[in-house]
Amino acid sequence: MTISKIFKLKKKTWLFILFFILPLAVIIGVMYNGIRIDNLSVFNVNITRLYIKLDKKLFLEAETIKINSNVTKSSSSSSLDEVLDVIPYIHTFFNTIIIDSIEYENEKAQLTYNDGDFYLNSSLLTLQTKIELTSKRKLILDINEMLLKDIDIALKGKLDADLKRNEYAFNGTYRLFDITGSAKLEIKNMILNYHINSNNFSSPQIIMDNLLKYVKLDDIAVNWIYGYTKAQNYKLLYLAGKIDLIKRDFYPKSINALVKADNVNVTFNPQVPHANIEEVRVKIENNQILFLLTNPTYQNINLTKANIMIYNLADSSVGIKIDLASNTHYNNAVNQIIKAYTKADIPIRQKSGETQANISIDVKFNNLNVNVTADIALKNANLQMGSTVMHASDANIHLNNSDIKFQDTRVQYGELFDISINGTLNASAKEMTADSFIHSLSVEAKNRSIVSISNTSMPFTLNILNNGINLYFNELLSNLTFADTNIFSFNRLDKLYPYSDIAKEYGIRAGHIVLKSKDFKQFGGYANIRGLKLPLSYNGTAMRRFAGTLEMTEDLFEITANNKKIKAIFKDNINITINSLDINIDTNSSELSSIPSIPINIAAQNSSIIFKPSNITILADKYDISSKNNTLALHLLYNNTPLDFQKNETSFYIVTENMKSEFLNSLANKEFFKKGNFDFYAKGESMDEFFGVLNLKEVRLKDFKILNNLIAFFNTIPSLATLSDPMYSTSGFPVKNGTIEFVKSGDYLYVQTLFLEGYSSDIKGDGYIDLKTNNVYLDLRIFIIKSLSGIIDKIPLVNYIILGDDGTIELRVSVRGTLDEPKVETNIMNDTIMSPFNMIRRVFELPSHLLDNSFLRTDDKPPSLDFN
Repeated sequence: MTISKIFKLKKKTWLFILFFILPLAVIIGVMYNGIRIDNLSVFNVNITRLYIKLDKKLFLEAETIKINSNVTKSSSSSSLDEVLDVIPYIHTFFNTIIIDSIEYENEKAQLTYNDGDFYLNSSLLTLQTKIELTSKRKLILDINEMLLKDIDIALKGKLDADLKRNEYAFNGTYRLFDITGSAKLEIKNMILNYHINSNNFSSPQIIMDNLLKYVKLDDIAVNWIYGYTKAQNYKLLYLAGKIDLIKRDFYPKSINALVKADNVNVTFNPQVPHANIEEVRVKIENNQILFLLTNPTYQNINLTKANIMIYNLADSSVGIKIDLASNTHYNNAVNQIIKAYTKADIPIRQKSGETQANISIDVKFNNLNVNVTADIALKNANLQMGSTVMHASDANIHLNNSDIKFQDTRVQYGELFDISINGTLNASAKEMTADSFIHSLSVEAKNRSIVSISNTSMPFTLNILNNGINLYFNELLSNLTFADTNIFSFNRLDKLYPYSDIAKEYGIRAGHIVLKSKDFKQFGGYANIRGLKLPLSYNGTAMRRFAGTLEMTEDLFEITANNKKIKAIFKDNINITINSLDINIDTNSSELSSIPSIPINIAAQNSSIIFKPSNITILADKYDISSKNNTLALHLLYNNTPLDFQKNETSFYIVTENMKSEFLNSLANKEFFKKGNFDFYAKGESMDEFFGVLNLKEVRLKDFKILNNLIAFFNTIPSLATLSDPMYSTSGFPVKNGTIEFVKSGDYLYVQTLFLEGYSSDIKGDGYIDLKTNNVYLDLRIFIIKSLSGIIDKIPLVNYIILGDDGTIELRVSVRGTLDEPKVETNIMNDTIMSPFNMIRRVFELPSHLLDNSFLRTDDKPPSLDFN
């Protein structure tokens, strides 16, 4: 039973008590010194042990008052209003009231009043106060205790009440659950205006739980008020607002409050760790809640600013805005907050450097629309994308949800690249298309650039991988992947050509190359290259394509063709292995006469050396070429016959013995010789200044224009036609033995000795050739009818008279013109006319000839080869 139920009895019941029972009781009491009634029933009210007397004012005492009427169940606030409305009557007419129990439907209340001291205790309201009636309907209550039990509020202080105007004013202290403090309350027209503060308390949860019975707030906003923000203790500095007591409207938009919390944990999002704040001030005003944070730290990160605001608190558009600022590295801790709201993982981490970061998170609770922005300025910072760490001398990064805009950001990755970037990275797709200025981009192998770009504007696309980044340059059609394994894919070498020294050096304009490296010290990969300008050919076709593998380290570069025809290892020296490929040497190249400074070794099998453009070929089954210490050496084997060549800065030599004639034919690019062998030796200061000897053995000479023209000349003269060598035919001129000694000096080749021993004719001569003009200056002695002169030579005395001192029949000719068009000239007419006279002259000279030591003549013999 509540006190309101008592005061809500029908008006006639009160009129009966006040105007019938009480006057009657006064009369009886005066007459009998009070009246006692054990049992009294009036209307629906039963009273037991009633005692009433009059002593200036009424004295009323009852053991039980039981109400059997239907009374509407009320609240503590309405009960208080009804009690205050009755108190003036009690204070006017009664001196003392003592009611031990007021019962209604098993509910009980207790009421006592004694000369202004009023006490009421019911299930909804406890009121202990001193009553001062200032006028008929105005009173002052000095409240010692007032407990509104249904909302667990206890008040103590002074209450001024104007019952006629229904206006109240309270000033005192309160206790709300476990919170205590001071309060100023005013009620006018059933509108409660309040201004309260508090002492320290541990949690606002119980207040919010009860407040939510009357005020509708978004669940996320409620969580921020006492769920995401938890402190060691709280203190309400002030809380002001108003409540419509009839409508139970708390006017949340008019609430103003300031709460201080110490040693606070703030959870920006349930998915991330909390932040620690030394002090938080929660300010409620203008329909918003501001969280002002002092000395916040988040995962050991000092936040220079951390403001949280819940806006439109009582509207459907309620939301929260979080502003964070820090000069600590942008790392995974900060990124966790952004990721929790955007679901996008910002793939950037800062490892070192200076930072100025401002992050703003705006969340609308009704549709959970999230807007995250950030401005991050970095200097001399190391940034990690995936597993790739780059240095940023300057970086300006602007975040808009999942889009990250890089503005005037300059990044370096070791010595590989230095690039200024302007572009937007989509964090969800982890892709960015950017304009860039390449200060430098260089990938090198053995100090030679594979790609080298500098001071060039060039767009690119950046993709952040799980373990690194990929740069794609559309202009180069190339991918540069920096990850656990770095991969460089140059898909169109014609695009790479202007930026690659290696491509230019070898004329690489087509194909693709892929290189892989973990540490940029060791590289592996493969290449498929077309349009090469390598000095190699296969079956007469120039090698224009290479497909194979590549291996590179700081001191090693190795390439191996898929068909195993070529393998090259570049280290301290260069080792090249060639199989079934010919080497082509451009004789017009200025590099031909120079010897490489780096040691080179070439081992070749089934390979020939071809001189271009003349197609002069050095045949070989296998050979080794080495270049070391300014010395170039060649050891060649053809048909099991070796040839050795060596050249340095001061000398060179060539030597071979018993080499086959096809070797010389190939070297001359004509079939000059058929069958037979030859020995060759040359030695000198250089390829322009040397002495040489060529020995021929059982060789048939062919396609020598000088020899052909000589024989043709004989055949034009009938008297000489019979003198031509009968063994000479289209198959060539047979030579049993031959020797050519020559000296090359600059543009001149001097033939010092030319001796060809045939079977019926011999040729001797000397002269020179102008190699620059191909002009020929040779003087030859042709020894003809060798068989006849051999017989005469054996007849004493006759041989001298007929053959002369030489014992031979000879013809002197001179060869002029060019090597291609030689002209044969002779004084054969003079020789013919003079021959009889010479014979007569030798008859008279015979005696003296017999006495001459020159009679003991030795035959001309070819000089022997000396290889020492």
